Amino acid sequence: MGVSYAMVGPAGLAGYARLLAAAPDLGDALTVHPQKMFSLRGLLHRLAGSDALGDVLVPWLAGLAAVGAALAWAWQPARRGERGDLLDLDWALLAVAMVVTSPQANLHSLALLTVAGVLATRHALAHEAADGALRLLPWAFGAGATLATALTVAVPQAMVPVWLAVEGAWLGVLLWAAGRRSEPAATPQA
Repeated sequence: MGVSYAMVGPAGLAGYARLLAAAPDLGDALTVHPQKMFSLRGLLHRLAGSDALGDVLVPWLAGLAAVGAALAWAWQPARRGERGDLLDLDWALLAVAMVVTSPQANLHSLALLTVAGVLATRHALAHEAADGALRLLPWAFGAGATLATALTVAVPQAMVPVWLAVEGAWLGVLLWAAGRRSEPAATPQA
């Protein structure tokens, strides 16, 4: 308390007390509005035209289960074999899945998708000799981000659905890449 008082003084502490007293009256003014979240839950709230979690809980939980099942399929040990060179793809899948399934995804949550794009690009570069089709990964991420950004600037009210469509497409592309990885990597001939 003494450090806080020294940092902000009596006016700062009084302002903080007023903020705490006003918090119950603010409602969702300082939070993410359910229909503006960049996640599956936000999409479901938009489609339902409701901000109540109860109105979207069952389809949201079904979506979480579907994404979880897709990750379990992609990460099953039988598909992986002994290959330990798939960590970038695994992390890219997880990053996109985290944004898609997040209970509250803000605009800044989309920054996590940059990590997924970089990891997918690293995976594609490491495996393009064995599987040239993986060259599509960086292009898919770049084109999706460019398209979503351009549409967001041109039609701001479409920002949330556009980014959700891009997130879904990226998840699909990464699952496609995961399906391809069960084939053994090419080994150099001696």
